[in-house]
Amino acid sequence: MSVRSRSARAGQRTGRRRAAARADAGRFASALAAALLVVAGLGVAIAPATASNANGGPTWREVSSALPPPARENGTMAYDAATGQVVLFGGLDNSLKALGDTWIWNGTAWSEVTPSKSPSARFGASMAYDAATHQLVLFGGEEVWGGLDYGGQLNDTWIWTGTTWRELSPAKSPDARAYASMAYDAATHQLVLFGGEDPNSYSFFADTWSWSGTSWTEVSASTTGLGALDGTAMAYDAATSTLVLFGGSNSSGTDSNDTWTWNGTKWTQSAPAQSPPTLDGGSMDYDEATGQLVLFGGYDAGALDDTWTWSPTTWTELTPSKVPPARAYATMAYDAGADQLLLFSGWPSLDDTWIWGSAPEAPAAPVSLKATAGKDKVTLSWKPPASDGGSAVTGYDVFMGTSSGHEAGKPLNPKPLPPHARTYVATGLKKGHRYYFTAKAINAVGAGAASKQVSAVPT
Repeated sequence: MSVRSRSARAGQRTGRRRAAARADAGRFASALAAALLVVAGLGVAIAPATASNANGGPTWREVSSALPPPARENGTMAYDAATGQVVLFGGLDNSLKALGDTWIWNGTAWSEVTPSKSPSARFGASMAYDAATHQLVLFGGEEVWGGLDYGGQLNDTWIWTGTTWRELSPAKSPDARAYASMAYDAATHQLVLFGGEDPNSYSFFADTWSWSGTSWTEVSASTTGLGALDGTAMAYDAATSTLVLFGGSNSSGTDSNDTWTWNGTKWTQSAPAQSPPTLDGGSMDYDEATGQLVLFGGYDAGALDDTWTWSPTTWTELTPSKVPPARAYATMAYDAGADQLLLFSGWPSLDDTWIWGSAPEAPAAPVSLKATAGKDKVTLSWKPPASDGGSAVTGYDVFMGTSSGHEAGKPLNPKPLPPHARTYVATGLKKGHRYYFTAKAINAVGAGAASKQVSAVPT
Protein backbone atom coordinates (compact mmCIF):
# COMPACT_ATOMS: atom_id res chain seq x y z
CA MET A 1 0.00 0.00 0.00
CA SER A 2 1.18 3.51 -0.70
CA VAL A 3 2.16 6.14 1.85
CA ARG A 4 -0.89 8.05 0.75
CA SER A 5 -3.02 5.15 1.99
CA ARG A 6 -1.78 5.67 5.53
CA SER A 7 -4.18 8.58 6.01
CA ALA A 8 -6.67 8.72 3.17
CA ARG A 9 -7.27 4.97 3.12
CA ALA A 10 -6.40 4.02 6.69
CA GLY A 11 -10.01 3.07 7.38
CA GLN A 12 -10.26 0.92 4.25
CA ARG A 13 -7.10 -1.14 4.77
CA THR A 14 -6.67 -0.69 8.56
CA GLY A 15 -3.46 1.32 8.21
CA ARG A 16 -1.42 -1.86 8.33
CA ARG A 17 2.00 -0.27 8.51
CA ARG A 18 1.35 1.97 11.49
CA ALA A 19 -1.21 -0.12 13.40
CA ALA A 20 1.01 -0.54 16.43
CA ALA A 21 -1.87 -0.79 18.88
CA ARG A 22 -3.59 -3.49 16.82
CA ALA A 23 -0.37 -5.32 16.08
CA ASP A 24 0.06 -6.89 19.49
CA ALA A 25 -3.56 -7.93 19.79
CA GLY A 26 -3.74 -9.17 16.21
CA ARG A 27 -0.44 -11.03 16.42
CA PHE A 28 -1.50 -12.67 19.71
CA ALA A 29 -4.85 -13.72 18.29
CA SER A 30 -3.23 -15.10 15.15
CA ALA A 31 -0.64 -17.03 17.13
CA LEU A 32 -3.24 -18.40 19.51
CA ALA A 33 -5.48 -19.56 16.69
CA ALA A 34 -2.59 -21.29 14.97
CA ALA A 35 -1.28 -22.88 18.16
CA LEU A 36 -4.46 -24.51 19.46
CA LEU A 37 -7.04 -26.75 17.85
CA VAL A 38 -10.12 -27.33 20.02
CA VAL A 39 -11.82 -30.61 19.18
CA ALA A 40 -15.58 -30.04 19.10
CA GLY A 41 -17.51 -31.77 21.84
CA LEU A 42 -14.37 -32.96 23.63
CA GLY A 43 -12.92 -29.67 24.80
CA VAL A 44 -9.44 -31.03 24.09
CA ALA A 45 -6.76 -28.54 23.06
CA ILE A 46 -4.19 -29.98 20.67
CA ALA A 47 -1.10 -28.13 19.52
CA PRO A 48 -0.61 -28.85 15.81
CA ALA A 49 2.84 -29.92 14.65
CA THR A 50 3.38 -26.95 12.39
CA ALA A 51 6.95 -26.09 13.29
CA SER A 52 10.17 -27.90 12.54
CA ASN A 53 12.81 -27.49 15.23
CA ALA A 54 15.86 -26.00 13.56
CA ASN A 55 17.94 -25.68 16.73
CA GLY A 56 21.41 -26.85 15.88
CA GLY A 57 20.77 -25.99 12.22
CA PRO A 58 20.81 -22.66 10.40
CA THR A 59 19.96 -19.58 12.42
CA TRP A 60 19.98 -15.80 12.21
CA ARG A 61 22.91 -13.73 13.45
CA GLU A 62 23.15 -9.98 13.59
CA VAL A 63 26.21 -8.31 12.11
CA SER A 64 27.38 -4.82 12.89
CA SER A 65 28.65 -2.21 10.47
CA ALA A 66 30.50 0.96 11.40
CA LEU A 67 28.13 3.08 9.30
CA PRO A 68 24.90 1.27 8.41
CA PRO A 69 22.34 2.80 6.06
CA PRO A 70 19.62 4.83 7.80
CA ALA A 71 16.50 2.99 8.95
CA ARG A 72 13.92 2.42 6.21
CA GLU A 73 11.08 0.31 4.93
CA ASN A 74 10.20 -0.59 1.34
CA GLY A 75 13.74 -0.22 0.05
CA THR A 76 14.99 -2.56 -2.64
CA MET A 77 18.12 -4.73 -2.58
CA ALA A 78 19.70 -7.34 -4.85
CA TYR A 79 23.03 -9.02 -5.59
CA ASP A 80 24.74 -7.82 -8.75
CA ALA A 81 26.70 -10.80 -10.07
CA ALA A 82 28.36 -8.66 -12.73
CA THR A 83 30.13 -6.54 -10.11
CA GLY A 84 30.01 -8.87 -7.09
CA GLN A 85 28.09 -6.28 -5.07
CA VAL A 86 24.95 -6.31 -2.97
CA VAL A 87 23.22 -3.05 -3.90
CA LEU A 88 20.62 -1.28 -1.75
CA PHE A 89 18.57 1.61 -3.12
CA GLY A 90 15.94 3.92 -1.73
CA GLY A 91 13.08 3.27 0.65
CA LEU A 92 11.00 5.27 3.06
CA ASP A 93 12.37 6.63 6.32
CA ASN A 94 10.41 7.00 9.54
CA SER A 95 9.53 10.63 8.79
CA LEU A 96 7.80 9.47 5.56
CA LYS A 97 10.60 10.86 3.42
CA ALA A 98 11.45 8.95 0.25
CA LEU A 99 15.14 8.05 0.02
CA GLY A 100 17.36 8.09 -3.07
CA ASP A 101 20.61 6.78 -1.62
CA THR A 102 22.72 3.88 -2.91
CA TRP A 103 24.65 1.56 -0.58
CA ILE A 104 26.98 -1.39 -1.16
CA TRP A 105 27.46 -4.40 1.13
CA ASN A 106 30.90 -6.00 0.76
CA GLY A 107 30.22 -9.11 2.85
CA THR A 108 31.13 -7.53 6.17
CA ALA A 109 30.18 -3.83 6.08
CA TRP A 110 28.03 -1.19 4.39
CA SER A 111 29.35 1.82 2.50
CA GLU A 112 27.43 4.59 0.78
CA VAL A 113 28.34 5.45 -2.81
CA THR A 114 27.71 8.67 -4.67
CA PRO A 115 26.88 7.80 -8.28
CA SER A 116 27.05 10.55 -10.88
CA LYS A 117 23.47 9.75 -11.90
CA SER A 118 20.73 8.15 -9.88
CA PRO A 119 17.01 7.33 -9.94
CA SER A 120 14.80 9.81 -8.10
CA ALA A 121 14.10 9.20 -4.43
CA ARG A 122 11.46 6.47 -4.13
CA PHE A 123 10.17 3.50 -2.21
CA GLY A 124 8.41 0.31 -3.21
CA ALA A 125 10.61 -0.11 -6.29
CA SER A 126 11.49 -3.55 -7.69
CA MET A 127 15.05 -4.71 -8.36
CA ALA A 128 16.71 -7.97 -9.41
CA TYR A 129 19.72 -9.22 -11.34
CA ASP A 130 19.05 -10.50 -14.85
CA ALA A 131 21.59 -13.25 -15.48
CA ALA A 132 20.59 -13.47 -19.15
CA THR A 133 21.57 -9.85 -19.87
CA HIS A 134 24.04 -9.36 -16.99
CA GLN A 135 22.10 -6.33 -15.75
CA LEU A 136 20.97 -5.28 -12.29
CA VAL A 137 17.55 -3.85 -13.16
CA LEU A 138 15.47 -1.42 -11.10
CA PHE A 139 11.87 -0.66 -12.05
CA GLY A 140 9.19 1.75 -10.83
CA GLY A 141 8.27 2.61 -7.28
CA GLU A 142 6.55 5.55 -5.65
CA GLU A 143 7.65 9.10 -4.99
CA VAL A 144 6.22 11.43 -2.34
CA TRP A 145 4.87 14.77 -3.48
CA GLY A 146 4.26 17.13 -0.60
CA GLY A 147 4.14 14.57 2.17
CA LEU A 148 1.73 11.91 3.33
CA ASP A 149 -1.24 12.31 1.03
CA TYR A 150 0.31 12.67 -2.40
CA GLY A 151 2.13 9.83 -4.09
CA GLY A 152 3.61 9.77 -7.58
CA GLN A 153 3.94 6.40 -9.26
CA LEU A 154 6.85 5.55 -11.58
CA ASN A 155 7.52 3.19 -14.49
CA ASP A 156 11.12 4.05 -15.33
CA THR A 157 13.80 1.38 -15.82
CA TRP A 158 17.39 1.73 -14.58
CA ILE A 159 20.48 -0.46 -14.51
CA TRP A 160 23.46 -0.32 -12.15
CA THR A 161 26.89 -0.23 -13.83
CA GLY A 162 28.96 -0.83 -10.70
CA THR A 163 29.68 2.87 -10.18
CA THR A 164 26.55 4.72 -11.33
CA TRP A 165 22.95 4.30 -12.47
CA ARG A 166 21.91 4.49 -16.12
CA GLU A 167 18.33 5.08 -17.21
CA LEU A 168 17.08 3.03 -20.16
CA SER A 169 14.36 3.86 -22.67
CA PRO A 170 12.40 0.66 -23.30
CA ALA A 171 10.09 0.58 -26.31
CA LYS A 172 7.39 -0.78 -24.02
CA SER A 173 7.03 -0.69 -20.23
CA PRO A 174 4.55 -1.89 -17.60
CA ASP A 175 2.15 0.70 -16.23
CA ALA A 176 3.53 2.81 -13.40
CA ARG A 177 3.38 0.94 -10.10
CA ALA A 178 4.94 0.29 -6.73
CA TYR A 179 5.22 -2.84 -4.54
CA ALA A 180 5.57 -5.21 -7.50
CA SER A 181 7.68 -8.37 -7.22
CA MET A 182 10.65 -9.05 -9.49
CA ALA A 183 12.98 -12.04 -9.69
CA TYR A 184 15.10 -13.91 -12.23
CA ASP A 185 13.76 -17.31 -13.28
CA ALA A 186 16.85 -19.37 -14.10
CA ALA A 187 14.76 -22.24 -15.49
CA THR A 188 13.22 -20.08 -18.25
CA HIS A 189 15.97 -17.42 -18.40
CA GLN A 190 13.43 -14.66 -17.73
CA LEU A 191 13.52 -11.63 -15.49
CA VAL A 192 9.91 -11.66 -14.29
CA LEU A 193 7.85 -8.78 -12.87
CA PHE A 194 4.46 -9.44 -11.27
CA GLY A 195 1.65 -7.34 -9.85
CA GLY A 196 1.94 -4.17 -7.81
CA GLU A 197 -0.22 -1.14 -7.13
CA ASP A 198 -0.86 2.23 -8.72
CA PRO A 199 -1.01 4.34 -5.55
CA ASN A 200 -2.78 7.24 -7.27
CA SER A 201 -5.72 5.38 -8.77
CA TYR A 202 -5.59 2.67 -6.12
CA SER A 203 -5.69 0.02 -8.83
CA PHE A 204 -3.89 -3.27 -8.37
CA PHE A 205 -2.23 -5.35 -11.07
CA ALA A 206 -2.35 -9.04 -11.95
CA ASP A 207 -0.10 -8.80 -15.00
CA THR A 208 3.22 -10.60 -15.62
CA TRP A 209 6.10 -9.04 -17.55
CA SER A 210 9.52 -10.19 -18.73
CA TRP A 211 12.62 -8.13 -19.54
CA SER A 212 14.71 -8.61 -22.70
CA GLY A 213 17.58 -6.29 -21.84
CA THR A 214 16.11 -3.43 -23.86
CA SER A 215 12.34 -3.68 -23.47
CA TRP A 216 9.51 -5.14 -21.42
CA THR A 217 7.06 -7.73 -22.78
CA GLU A 218 3.75 -8.57 -21.17
CA VAL A 219 3.36 -12.32 -20.91
CA SER A 220 -0.11 -13.68 -21.61
CA ALA A 221 -0.06 -15.76 -18.48
CA SER A 222 -2.65 -18.46 -18.01
CA THR A 223 -3.85 -18.30 -14.41
CA THR A 224 -6.44 -19.95 -12.26
CA GLY A 225 -7.37 -17.59 -9.50
CA LEU A 226 -4.20 -15.49 -9.19
CA GLY A 227 -5.64 -12.05 -8.63
CA ALA A 228 -4.28 -8.53 -8.56
CA LEU A 229 -1.87 -8.18 -5.64
CA ASP A 230 0.83 -5.97 -4.23
CA GLY A 231 3.42 -6.82 -1.60
CA THR A 232 3.97 -10.40 -2.75
CA ALA A 233 7.24 -12.19 -2.05
CA MET A 234 8.82 -13.80 -5.11
CA ALA A 235 12.11 -15.66 -5.60
CA TYR A 236 13.65 -18.46 -7.63
CA ASP A 237 13.99 -21.73 -5.76
CA ALA A 238 17.07 -23.45 -7.21
CA ALA A 239 16.32 -26.63 -5.26
CA THR A 240 13.08 -27.17 -7.20
CA SER A 241 13.94 -25.08 -10.31
CA THR A 242 10.78 -23.01 -9.93
CA LEU A 243 9.91 -19.36 -9.46
CA VAL A 244 7.81 -19.15 -6.30
CA LEU A 245 5.36 -16.37 -5.36
CA PHE A 246 3.76 -16.09 -1.92
CA GLY A 247 1.25 -13.89 -0.12
CA GLY A 248 0.39 -10.31 -1.01
CA SER A 249 -2.57 -8.00 -0.49
CA ASN A 250 -5.50 -7.09 -2.74
CA SER A 251 -7.38 -3.81 -3.16
CA SER A 252 -9.72 -4.69 -0.28
CA GLY A 253 -6.80 -4.95 2.08
CA THR A 254 -7.15 -8.72 2.36
CA ASP A 255 -3.84 -10.51 2.70
CA SER A 256 -3.16 -13.89 1.13
CA ASN A 257 -1.18 -16.99 2.05
CA ASP A 258 -1.44 -18.62 -1.36
CA THR A 259 1.63 -20.13 -3.02
CA TRP A 260 2.09 -19.99 -6.80
CA THR A 261 4.78 -21.27 -9.17
CA TRP A 262 5.73 -19.99 -12.63
CA ASN A 263 6.78 -22.17 -15.60
CA GLY A 264 7.46 -19.40 -18.12
CA THR A 265 3.92 -19.12 -19.46
CA LYS A 266 1.61 -20.09 -16.62
CA TRP A 267 1.04 -19.50 -12.91
CA THR A 268 -0.03 -22.63 -11.02
CA GLN A 269 -1.37 -22.59 -7.49
CA SER A 270 0.22 -25.03 -5.08
CA ALA A 271 -1.65 -26.79 -2.30
CA PRO A 272 0.88 -27.09 0.53
CA ALA A 273 -0.02 -29.10 3.62
CA GLN A 274 0.84 -26.08 5.74
CA SER A 275 1.60 -22.44 4.99
CA PRO A 276 2.77 -19.24 6.64
CA PRO A 277 -0.03 -16.93 7.82
CA THR A 278 -1.72 -14.55 5.44
CA LEU A 279 0.68 -11.67 4.94
CA ASP A 280 2.11 -9.07 2.65
CA GLY A 281 5.49 -7.38 2.76
CA GLY A 282 7.39 -10.57 3.52
CA SER A 283 11.03 -10.99 2.50
CA MET A 284 12.10 -14.05 0.52
CA ASP A 285 15.16 -15.32 -1.36
CA TYR A 286 17.05 -18.53 -2.03
CA ASP A 287 20.04 -19.27 0.18
CA GLU A 288 22.56 -21.23 -1.87
CA ALA A 289 24.71 -21.93 1.19
CA THR A 290 21.94 -23.92 2.94
CA GLY A 291 19.92 -24.90 -0.16
CA GLN A 292 16.78 -23.27 1.23
CA LEU A 293 14.16 -20.86 -0.07
CA VAL A 294 13.72 -18.68 3.02
CA LEU A 295 10.74 -16.45 3.88
CA PHE A 296 10.96 -14.07 6.83
CA GLY A 297 8.49 -11.71 8.48
CA GLY A 298 5.82 -9.67 6.75
CA TYR A 299 2.63 -8.03 7.94
CA ASP A 300 -0.43 -9.83 9.32
CA ALA A 301 -2.25 -7.40 11.68
CA GLY A 302 1.27 -6.59 12.89
CA ALA A 303 4.87 -7.22 11.97
CA LEU A 304 5.95 -10.90 11.99
CA ASP A 305 9.20 -12.57 13.04
CA ASP A 306 8.71 -16.13 11.79
CA THR A 307 11.08 -18.00 9.43
CA TRP A 308 9.78 -20.47 6.84
CA THR A 309 11.36 -22.61 4.14
CA TRP A 310 9.73 -24.01 1.01
CA SER A 311 9.98 -27.57 -0.30
CA PRO A 312 8.33 -28.86 -3.51
CA THR A 313 5.07 -29.57 -1.66
CA THR A 314 4.86 -27.59 1.57
CA TRP A 315 6.14 -24.85 3.85
CA THR A 316 8.03 -25.62 7.05
CA GLU A 317 8.28 -23.18 9.94
CA LEU A 318 11.70 -23.16 11.56
CA THR A 319 12.65 -22.31 15.13
CA PRO A 320 16.11 -20.76 14.82
CA SER A 321 18.08 -20.18 18.02
CA LYS A 322 18.17 -16.43 17.33
CA VAL A 323 15.53 -14.36 15.55
CA PRO A 324 15.56 -10.79 14.19
CA PRO A 325 12.97 -8.39 15.61
CA ALA A 326 9.59 -8.58 13.90
CA ARG A 327 9.44 -6.57 10.68
CA ALA A 328 7.69 -6.06 7.38
CA TYR A 329 8.70 -4.48 4.05
CA ALA A 330 12.36 -5.39 4.68
CA THR A 331 14.97 -6.15 2.02
CA MET A 332 16.57 -9.56 1.50
CA ALA A 333 19.21 -10.77 -0.98
CA TYR A 334 21.64 -13.65 -1.30
CA ASP A 335 25.22 -12.42 -1.39
CA ALA A 336 26.90 -15.01 -3.62
CA GLY A 337 30.30 -13.42 -3.10
CA ALA A 338 30.18 -14.02 0.65
CA ASP A 339 27.85 -17.07 0.57
CA GLN A 340 25.31 -15.47 2.89
CA LEU A 341 21.63 -14.55 2.88
CA LEU A 342 21.32 -10.93 3.93
CA LEU A 343 18.32 -9.28 5.64
CA PHE A 344 18.26 -5.52 6.18
CA SER A 345 15.90 -2.89 7.60
CA GLY A 346 12.10 -2.93 7.55
CA TRP A 347 9.14 -1.46 9.35
CA PRO A 348 9.03 -0.28 12.08
CA SER A 349 12.11 1.94 11.66
CA LEU A 350 14.87 -0.68 11.61
CA ASP A 351 18.47 -0.33 10.42
CA ASP A 352 19.87 -3.69 11.51
CA THR A 353 21.63 -6.27 9.32
CA TRP A 354 21.17 -10.02 9.74
CA ILE A 355 22.63 -13.10 8.06
CA TRP A 356 20.96 -16.50 7.76
CA GLY A 357 23.04 -19.64 7.92
CA SER A 358 24.92 -21.99 10.16
CA ALA A 359 26.12 -20.52 13.43
CA PRO A 360 29.69 -19.28 12.97
CA GLU A 361 32.61 -21.20 14.42
CA ALA A 362 36.20 -20.38 15.17
CA PRO A 363 38.32 -20.33 11.99
CA ALA A 364 40.44 -23.20 10.75
CA ALA A 365 44.19 -23.11 11.26
CA PRO A 366 46.43 -20.91 9.08
CA VAL A 367 48.15 -22.98 6.42
CA SER A 368 51.67 -23.20 4.99
CA LEU A 369 53.34 -21.77 8.08
CA LYS A 370 57.05 -21.32 7.32
CA ALA A 371 59.98 -20.29 9.58
CA THR A 372 63.07 -18.65 8.08
CA ALA A 373 66.10 -18.19 10.36
CA GLY A 374 68.06 -14.94 10.47
CA LYS A 375 70.53 -13.21 12.75
CA ASP A 376 68.98 -13.42 16.23
CA LYS A 377 65.55 -13.68 14.68
CA VAL A 378 63.08 -15.93 12.85
CA THR A 379 60.71 -14.66 10.17
CA LEU A 380 57.37 -16.48 10.01
CA SER A 381 55.02 -16.49 7.03
CA TRP A 382 51.65 -18.17 6.46
CA LYS A 383 48.54 -18.27 4.32
CA PRO A 384 44.94 -17.67 5.50
CA PRO A 385 42.90 -20.60 6.81
CA ALA A 386 40.88 -22.65 4.35
CA SER A 387 37.72 -21.67 6.26
CA ASP A 388 36.92 -18.58 8.30
CA GLY A 389 34.24 -20.51 10.20
CA GLY A 390 31.43 -18.39 8.81
CA SER A 391 32.77 -15.17 10.33
CA ALA A 392 35.50 -13.03 8.80
CA VAL A 393 39.04 -13.43 10.15
CA THR A 394 39.83 -10.41 12.30
CA GLY A 395 43.46 -11.16 13.19
CA TYR A 396 46.26 -13.64 13.94
CA ASP A 397 48.31 -14.71 16.97
CA VAL A 398 51.79 -16.24 16.85
CA PHE A 399 53.13 -18.56 19.58
CA MET A 400 56.67 -19.68 20.38
CA GLY A 401 58.25 -22.38 22.54
CA THR A 402 61.74 -23.75 23.23
CA SER A 403 60.66 -27.37 22.96
CA SER A 404 58.36 -29.18 20.56
CA GLY A 405 54.70 -29.00 21.50
CA HIS A 406 55.28 -26.51 24.32
CA GLU A 407 54.61 -23.14 22.71
CA ALA A 408 53.86 -20.50 25.33
CA GLY A 409 50.20 -19.84 26.14
CA LYS A 410 50.69 -16.12 25.61
CA PRO A 411 51.17 -14.99 22.00
CA LEU A 412 54.40 -13.31 20.94
CA ASN A 413 52.49 -10.36 19.51
CA PRO A 414 51.17 -8.04 22.25
CA LYS A 415 47.88 -7.58 20.38
CA PRO A 416 46.35 -9.57 17.50
CA LEU A 417 47.99 -8.99 14.14
CA PRO A 418 45.66 -7.42 11.55
CA PRO A 419 43.60 -9.72 9.29
CA HIS A 420 45.78 -8.91 6.25
CA ALA A 421 49.01 -9.89 8.08
CA ARG A 422 50.94 -12.74 6.48
CA THR A 423 54.33 -12.41 8.23
CA TYR A 424 55.74 -11.88 11.71
CA VAL A 425 59.36 -11.46 12.86
CA ALA A 426 60.33 -12.95 16.22
CA THR A 427 63.38 -11.00 17.47
CA GLY A 428 65.83 -11.15 20.36
CA LEU A 429 66.44 -14.89 19.95
CA LYS A 430 69.60 -16.76 20.90
CA LYS A 431 71.98 -17.94 18.22
CA GLY A 432 72.12 -21.72 17.90
CA HIS A 433 68.93 -22.38 19.89
CA ARG A 434 66.00 -24.09 18.20
CA TYR A 435 62.62 -22.38 18.55
CA TYR A 436 59.20 -23.82 17.75
CA PHE A 437 56.27 -21.82 16.37
CA THR A 438 52.53 -22.09 15.67
CA ALA A 439 49.92 -19.55 14.54
CA LYS A 440 46.17 -19.16 15.06
CA ALA A 441 43.53 -17.21 13.18
CA ILE A 442 40.91 -15.22 15.08
CA ASN A 443 37.33 -14.25 14.24
CA ALA A 444 34.32 -12.98 16.19
CA VAL A 445 33.89 -16.39 17.83
CA GLY A 446 37.49 -16.56 19.03
CA ALA A 447 40.84 -18.13 18.17
CA GLY A 448 40.84 -21.23 16.01
CA ALA A 449 43.03 -24.28 15.92
CA ALA A 450 46.81 -23.96 15.91
CA SER A 451 48.68 -24.34 12.65
CA LYS A 452 51.14 -27.11 11.98
CA GLN A 453 54.25 -26.55 14.10
CA VAL A 454 57.48 -25.31 12.48
CA SER A 455 60.94 -24.63 13.90
CA ALA A 456 64.12 -22.75 13.09
CA VAL A 457 67.57 -22.00 14.59
CA PRO A 458 68.65 -18.33 14.52
CA THR A 459 72.14 -17.64 13.20
